[in-house]
Amino acid sequence: MDPKDRLTWRPHPSLQSQQAQLGELRASLESEKPGNEPEEVKLQNASKQIVQNAILQAVQQVSQESRQREEKGSGNRGSFQLGVGELTKKHEKK
Repeated sequence: MDPKDRLTWRPHPSLQSQQAQLGELRASLESEKPGNEPEEVKLQNASKQIVQNAILQAVQQVSQESRQREEKGSGNRGSFQLGVGELTKKHEKK
């Protein structure tokens, strides 16, 4: 019998596809061992960090603007009161 005439076993194409999917699933599960976070968890953590940083920055900005308004307000009140006093004096002269 000629060796070329022997039957060789080849898996069906659908079986090859299933084996490939199984290999991908196995690799995926191995990458999700404790200590290795899945991609979705990494994205969620990054999103939380971005939001926390944005909130902190907004609070700092509002706080800084409030201080600046208080500083300007205390200076403006004095000059505003002087202006009112001057108007009163001018009015009294007439």
